[in-house]
Amino acid sequence: MDIDEAPATARDLALNVLETVNDARDMHGLRHDDYKEYRQFCSTKIARLRKSAGLTQAAPKKGFLPIPLTSEHIKTTKELEILLFDVERCWSHCMELKPDSDDSRVQIHLLHRLKRAVQAAERLLAVTQECCNERSKLEGQAYMTLMQASLALEQEKWENAWNSYAISRTLYLHLAKSGDMKQATMAQAAADNMDGSIRFCAYRLQVPDAQKSSIDDLVASRDGVPGVDLKALLRKSEAAVPSSNRETTGSLAIKWQGKKLSVKNQALYAQLLAIADESCQFAKYKPQPGAKLPPLVTKAEKYLAKANQAVDLAAKDVEEDRRVTERAISSKSAENAANVAAVHAYAQFKRMQGITYKAALGVDHVKAKRAGVVGTKRKAVRPGEVLNFIDASRTAINTVQALPVIQADPALLQYLNSQDALLAAHRTFFLACELASSERDQCMVLFDRAHEHVSHARVQADAALREQWIAEDESLAARELRDLASDFLQEVRLAKLREQARWALDKTGPDAEAEDKLPLVARLDTFVASFDPANPNLVAIPPKLIPVAPKPVFYDIANNGIVFPTRNVERRIAGQPRKPRAEAESGPAKAGLLGNVFGGLWRK
Repeated sequence: MDIDEAPATARDLALNVLETVNDARDMHGLRHDDYKEYRQFCSTKIARLRKSAGLTQAAPKKGFLPIPLTSEHIKTTKELEILLFDVERCWSHCMELKPDSDDSRVQIHLLHRLKRAVQAAERLLAVTQECCNERSKLEGQAYMTLMQASLALEQEKWENAWNSYAISRTLYLHLAKSGDMKQATMAQAAADNMDGSIRFCAYRLQVPDAQKSSIDDLVASRDGVPGVDLKALLRKSEAAVPSSNRETTGSLAIKWQGKKLSVKNQALYAQLLAIADESCQFAKYKPQPGAKLPPLVTKAEKYLAKANQAVDLAAKDVEEDRRVTERAISSKSAENAANVAAVHAYAQFKRMQGITYKAALGVDHVKAKRAGVVGTKRKAVRPGEVLNFIDASRTAINTVQALPVIQADPALLQYLNSQDALLAAHRTFFLACELASSERDQCMVLFDRAHEHVSHARVQADAALREQWIAEDESLAARELRDLASDFLQEVRLAKLREQARWALDKTGPDAEAEDKLPLVARLDTFVASFDPANPNLVAIPPKLIPVAPKPVFYDIANNGIVFPTRNVERRIAGQPRKPRAEAESGPAKAGLLGNVFGGLWRK
């Protein structure tokens, strides 16, 4: 259903010729080269537009009476679209007949329809010169000259076709430098589609080195021939529709990593300019004792709000470029896609700087609270919030690191790796300080891990400085980051030594107190400066019992001449059980002298 548009004043209508034609061709048959379907659509579209505008030509009683459209009939863009689709209907009919152009009758009919298309395009140009804005006038002129070039090419008038193609291509290239992303891409694609025809015309005219020359040189060679003045055409077009991304003026362009990035989105360009100066201040931030942190935090939050808007606008441009590239691919599509991706990476890089700055403010706020610089009436920052700040910074850095634009820049990638390692060192160092009083074993391990992270950060910063293609601003940032890593490395070492000393003092403290309580006679070799005459503590009272060296085992036996009892020695050697002492003393009675003598003989 068509919706009536509000009437516009004269010379105020905007007819996007190229966009309207491309959308209609893609949606109604030409995506699969069905020119018949597109011709039928154009006929239906013209009838519907004439009916809605009240310009129907049917007269049942008196026959067909054509109603030509003039500037007096133009009130909205609907009347202009009637003329535009009349051109498209004739052109599509010509292209429908072209496969059968070997037949002379079909060829004559084809040329007739193409001439009708040129006549309709001239009527469209005449109306746009009176009722439309400057851009619509240029689009109408480029569209009309393109139809003239197609007619001359079919008629094998190579020089006329070459001249018309040169004029049309010059106009489309100028239109590609203005307007939004979609208009620029479509204009560039239209200019690229003429390259093959221009080279073919030069070939048929037997131009020397036509196949080796560039298209720009072939087009420039037509400047100055009768009826073609490309320089004057460019000056007139520039005065009517100024370019939005001219390199001479440097407007709507930002510089990053030694590269110049063009920004066609006015809102995005304004946001990037607003955050550019503040991000430089954030990069040079150093904590100052006694500084008022809440105003700085508020400033950082405002900066992040602007940076988030810039990232959203850049992401929309990336998505828009992807959709446009799907519908129209030009020779500049890859370059435009790389430029849009670089602008998006720049916006994310600036947002990362704001998040890192806010994390640094949170860490400094905790340090100020612990040192007593900040009063207790203000809201304290809990340790968990500090870890959240640092984790958010590392997440932002990792997001930027994953971008293809950053992956292609070794110096910037190493700089981001250094910054990520330094944040990891700060996080580990903060946890080590939190565990210093409770779990000292884990504290020492975390100090060692922080030392590893900060050493890695310094190595990555040095590697970034050694890159040959490092940008000037990137070199300054890497040098400052290396200095910060060196200073923080000394801080980590001092904190570790301080904790080791405190640990040693806690272990040796009770022994030292016990040594001070010893009596003077036990520490004669140690000078005591704090001697108390009232309590001299000369000797221990009561004295400590000290055992003396024991006497030899057989000293009393040898001294008193006591015979060592040997009654059971032989039994033990023989493995017999020990004879009790009572049994040994109550043995058999002695036989006397003779009994012993004879008894001994008898036993033998």
